[in-house]
This record gives sequence, C-alpha cells and structure tokens, in this order.
Amino acid sequence: MSEESAMPKPRTGSSIKAQSMWVYYPEAGVYSWSGRIERTQQLHQAELVTDGYAPIHMESPTMLAALKGQLASLLTISTDDVVHLWAPRGAIEQVEQYPIVLAFRASITLHEPRATLRVLQSVPPPSLGECALVWTAGAWRLVEREVLYADGHAIQRHLAEAIAMMATPATEWWTEEDAQVAQDSEELQASLQTHLADLATQRRRRQASPARWEQQWQNLRALARELAEHYWITTQGNTRLAVVDKDTSVIIVPADALTQHIMRSLLSGAEYERDPSHQVATWLPPMGEQPVTITIAQNDGETWTHLMDVLDQLGDEAVDTFCAVLALALATNGGAALAQSFYISPDDVLALCGRQESHRAYTAPQRAGVINMMNLLARIQVSATLPTKRRNRVYRLNGPILHLLAETIGEYTLDTGEIVWQRRKVELGSWAMIAPQLSQQTVLMLRKVLSYHPQRDRFAKRLGRFLTLQFAGGSAVEVTMGHLIKQAGIPINRNNANRTRQTIEHALAELENDGILGRATLIVESTPNWEARQQRIQLCSQGWWTDYEQQLWRLEPPLPLAGLLESGRD
Repeated sequence: MSEESAMPKPRTGSSIKAQSMWVYYPEAGVYSWSGRIERTQQLHQAELVTDGYAPIHMESPTMLAALKGQLASLLTISTDDVVHLWAPRGAIEQVEQYPIVLAFRASITLHEPRATLRVLQSVPPPSLGECALVWTAGAWRLVEREVLYADGHAIQRHLAEAIAMMATPATEWWTEEDAQVAQDSEELQASLQTHLADLATQRRRRQASPARWEQQWQNLRALARELAEHYWITTQGNTRLAVVDKDTSVIIVPADALTQHIMRSLLSGAEYERDPSHQVATWLPPMGEQPVTITIAQNDGETWTHLMDVLDQLGDEAVDTFCAVLALALATNGGAALAQSFYISPDDVLALCGRQESHRAYTAPQRAGVINMMNLLARIQVSATLPTKRRNRVYRLNGPILHLLAETIGEYTLDTGEIVWQRRKVELGSWAMIAPQLSQQTVLMLRKVLSYHPQRDRFAKRLGRFLTLQFAGGSAVEVTMGHLIKQAGIPINRNNANRTRQTIEHALAELENDGILGRATLIVESTPNWEARQQRIQLCSQGWWTDYEQQLWRLEPPLPLAGLLESGRD
C-alpha cells in the first residue's frame, strides 16, 4: 500500500465546521467579517444591562453591519420564542458615531448579492481594514486605505500583526465549501489536513489559556474601533489638520505639556470623573486646562465594577512604568524616532526603576506586575488638540498611551492564569509622534528618579518626575508653588500643612543634591506686602498656606554632569 493511499481522509463534522463568515458586498467587490453568534442560555435583561450590554436596533440600516465590521462581540437571548441580538453599549455608541465597516478583498468571486462565505478560521484575515465601507447619503461607499494618514496606516498594520499572531500556526483561510471539495481531491487532501491540524493546534492553545485569548480579542476590537474612527474622520472632511475658524475659540496645549498631562493622569484614579451611563471614566488637567482628555472605557464583557478596579490600579507604580517605558523608548530609538516600535522586557522596566532582585533575578510576580501596568497603559486613551506651525491649523490626536504589538518572545502562564512574556514588541501611541525631542540626559535623570523609594522619598520622586520632563528643553522654569504641587501630585496634609511645606523643600534640596535639579530659588517680589506674606508663612499664621502656594519659584535644570552616568542612589 502506498504512503499516499494510506493517508486517512479528513472527516466531516466537527473537523470541518465554519467558525466565521465573510459577507460579500457586490457593489464594492469586497467582504466584511462576522464571527459566529452563538445562542446563549436564557438570561434576564437586567443581568445583561448590568454587564454593560444593550439591544441592537435592527431597524437601523447600518448598526448590525457596522458592529460586525468593527469586530464587536454579539450575543443572542431568547424570550418568548423570540431571538434578540445584544451588543456592548460602548460598541453600539461607537458605530452610531462612526458607521464604518472594515473590509477586505479576496480572490473568490461571487455573483449572488450579499452572499455569505462560511470560513473555518475563527479570526478575520490580516487584510481586514485594507479598505472600508462608509455610510454616506443612505448607502455604503468604498474607500481605500490610501486616504488614511500615517498613523491610520500604522493602526491597520498593528491590526494585521495582531490577527496573524492569533491565527498562528494556521496561515490560510479555507472556506467550508473548499474543504468539502478537498475531501474528494487527492491533490488537495494533504493541504486540507495540514490546515485542520493547524486549526486544532490553535484551538488547543486557546483552550489552554482562555484569558490570553480574550485579551487578544480585546486588543483586536480596540484596534478595529480606532481604525474605523480614522476612516470616518478622513472621509468626513474633519482631518487631523483641521482648519480652525478665526472666530472660534479653540483651546490648544503645547506639545511639551502633553507628556506631563499623561504622566499626571496616571497618579490617582480618584481624580477621574466617572460616568456609568457611558461606561467611561475621564481625567482632565488639574489646573483647569481643557485641551487634553484622558479616558478609560469599559471593555466588552466588563462590568462597571471591573472598571472601578482598573482605576484603583493607578498610582505611583503606573507612573513609574510609564516613565520607564518612555525612557527605554528614548534610549532605544532616540528622541527623533520616539514613536518607533521596539522590544521591551519586564526586567528592563524593573531594572530601570531600581527594583531589588531576589537571588540575582526578578521574581515572576514582579514581572507580572509590570505586564499588568503595561496592559493598563494600553487601554488608556489620550485625546488632545495641539498647535502647528501653520496658521489657524491644529493637530488633533486620539489613541492609547501604549500599543502592545503581537510579537512576543518566551511566553508562559503562571499558576494564577496570568500571562508573562520575556520580551514584547511595543510602540508608544500617536502622542509620541509630536512630543518634543528628549535627550539621553532625560534617560539618566529618570533612571535616578525612578530609583527613589516609593514611600520614604515619595515627594522627591513625584517632583523629580515632573521636573525631569519639564527640563527636557533645557530651560529654567518659573512656577508658583501651588502649580508645582498640583502638577507633581503632591498630597497636602491639611492637619499639618507646615510638615508638607518642610517635606517639599527638603525634597527640592534632595533633587538638587542628586543632580536632578540645578537650583531652586524663591523669587523676591517687589510688591508692598511680600515681606508680610513671607512672615505669615514662617510663623504659620492664619491663611499662610494660600500665601505659600502663591510664592514664585525659579527652578533651573542641572548641568550635564558625569555623575549622572553612575548608578542610582544607594
């Protein structure tokens, strides 16, 4: 018996079963993708509402198509023998605002209107988003990827990479019909068997780590939504370089303040305005500036309680992780290419932050903690309006703080179910494309500041992070003490405000001694009551704290000292 004749034929049934569908749009000659919608067990509507779901308006000509076209998770419930479709409320609001279907092309030609192909792969093809259907004047209009700006192209590339990583080791997209035909073809049987074996491997990997699979899907959906927004904005005349009416009051923020705002937003979840009805928490700058908005939205399948738990993770550890990733991007790519992708490991972050090793190595919980913080950075969205050199034009950006790309090296799962990787490819968000160029001295200063003890040197750490980014341009700054306290996130002990003052001034002296701060000088004002205010501060007389916050200080950057090349503090 020949080897070929001994090869068993692929079985029908569970081995050849469609896991997704491609919907054909004959007018445009493209496909959209749709996952299988499994019927759920009977649930009470109140439970779905609590979980953040809402019913889909089937009378809408765009909603269901756009939800599928942006990879939203859909579920069905049965009530009184009637099947209803539900989707996450955030996804519904997204497609109402951005009626976009991400599309792709395939070599298969169909003539039946809106014909549906049943496909064995459970994920969309990597070409998803190479074009899109935009709802315009009551019809779907095809637009090509070329209409997007560079950041839109980058998002589509990230989406393709993430899909390819999820599909591994399967690299083909067989239709159910092609698979059935291949069973009767000796020429195609081997290829089909290889594909089915790859799908089985993919399925086992998914079953072994469902949390990782769900996290990857959340990443796909976030990228799909972001790409849809870019298609909508570029096709509606509201481009990223939008012409501003001279008579319209547009508030803008300098690019060098943007990084400070991002860092400041990570310090406390208590500063976020919580909006359960829209499933989002929003942070605005503390001094009343309005152009930067930081948001954390409820993910598909999450409850509001889960989002509150995410906010509770914000704090000095999140800020340290952000600063460490920024410093590593700067050290790897240089200031001119800050937004380029690079590989990072949890050990890189831990080492830069000066964390202690255990037996000459970092522990798995330490590494998992860093990964958790990076996952947090990846779901926080930054929106801003920035000035440009062109008159009456501004730059509008929207995207995450950090992109976690698909490529990982040395991945494993802890007993707790957490996914840990040795290295991962990452990329700073679009905000980094317009951030001012930082120098290598910024890396050295951050390395020293991040090594400060989180409790004993908390004031020095917070002031040091703020001043390191503030000095990136090399210029001294004049700032009121109140502004410095707000921007650095210094907590005020109202029961012993004088102790807070002493700790702040001790921290400034500490930073000066460590070469983070050149010199801190109180500016003597020529106003008649300046000396009286200073005396009230020294005596802690009634109302002295207001006087203290109004003090004007000149803070000078350090000289490029060789001492900064040395290791962090003992």
